[in-house]
Amino acid sequence: MANYQLTTEQLNFLTVKQLGEWQSSGRQYILVDTRARHEFIQGTIPSAVWLPATEARGGQSKASQEQCSSLVAHAAHSDLVFVSATCEAGRPKRESEPACVAFTLDLLFFMGVLSERMFQLLGGVEAWTSAGGVLEPAATAITTRVTLPSLLEEAGLGHLAQLLQNETLETCHELVANSRIAFLNRLKGLGVVKLAERQKLATVVAKSQNR
Repeated sequence: MANYQLTTEQLNFLTVKQLGEWQSSGRQYILVDTRARHEFIQGTIPSAVWLPATEARGGQSKASQEQCSSLVAHAAHSDLVFVSATCEAGRPKRESEPACVAFTLDLLFFMGVLSERMFQLLGGVEAWTSAGGVLEPAATAITTRVTLPSLLEEAGLGHLAQLLQNETLETCHELVANSRIAFLNRLKGLGVVKLAERQKLATVVAKSQNR
C-alpha cells in the first residue's frame, strides 16, 4: 500500500464548529467512529458508524471489509468524517489509536476514495463533548444508510444510476417482493437493456432488504 498512502498535504481536518455548519446546511456526510469497541459501546456521536482503526492496521474482519466497501460506495456522493477519541493534526494522544486514523484513511484511499472526500474531526469525541455535543449508546447508533445509488456502486452497476435516478430503494424492494419478473420488466422499460444487469440488480435489491 506504500504507493497509495496519503501525503500530509492530502489530509483534511474539520472542527466541531464546521461540522455543525455542515449539519445546518444539509451537506451529505457520514461520521465514522474509529475508536476501540469498548469506547464505541459507551457512546458515540449520533448517526456515526463504527470502523475501528485497529482493523485497518491488523487485518480486517469480513464485517469490516463490508463496511469499507459500503463507505467507498457512499463516498461517491457523501463526505466521510473520521472520529477518534482525540486527534490533533492527525496525531493521536494515545498509542491505542495508531497514527490516529491514518491506516483507515490510507486503506480507503487505496480502495478508490478521493482524498478530498475524507476529513478528520479535530479533537475527536473529546472536542465534541467539550462543545456540548451529546453521545448516544452504540445500540441505537444507526449503520450506514443504504440507498439505491450506493447499492448500484457496490454491485458494480453505478453506470445505471442516471437511468434509475427517479427510483428509490424502497420502491425497488416493494416491486421485487411482489414480482421479480415485473421488476425486471420495469428495469427494461427504464432502459436497462442487458438481462444480466437486470438479474443482478434484482438479486442485490432483494438481499439489501436484510441490511
